[in-house]
Formats: sequence, C-alpha cells, structure tokens
Amino acid sequence: RYGGDEFIVAAEVSDKKDATQLLKRIHKNITSEAVIDKNETPIEVSITIGAVVAEASDLVTALQMIEQADEILVSGKVKQKGHIHI
Repeated sequence: RYGGDEFIVAAEVSDKKDATQLLKRIHKNITSEAVIDKNETPIEVSITIGAVVAEASDLVTALQMIEQADEILVSGKVKQKGHIHI
C-alpha cells in the first residue's frame, strides 16, 4: 500500500506489451466481480492504473519510477478514469 487507495506492484516483464498484458489481467481480476459488503450489498469496483516500464539499462531509481507512475496515474484519473495508462 503506497497511500490511501494507491497500491504499488513491481513486476519483471520482457517489454511494454508484456506489461500491458499483465496490467489488463490485474484490471480484469479486480473489476470483473462486485465486492460484497457486510450487509451483502454488491459494490462495483473500478480502478485506474498508472504504470512505468523501464529497461534494465535505464538509469532510473525505484523512487523515480514510483513518482513517474504516480504522475501518469493522476493524469489518467483526470483524462480517462478506470483505464490503464503507461
């Protein structure tokens, strides 16, 4: 948990296409079924994903990647909420 309703996932992927496929699976698994609350009321869940893909040769720190992903996420929430943004 990064803060509030934000979470971080770090994954080793081969390229941007592989990252996109992974993020689509995550998005689908989270949003495909409603969450049932304690009163048995279904609650639809939506998520917006902001992601960064870096090459092993990139001179980027984990903190820089988190900051970039957060900027993409914030922008994505404004432009197209509920989608994946890389």
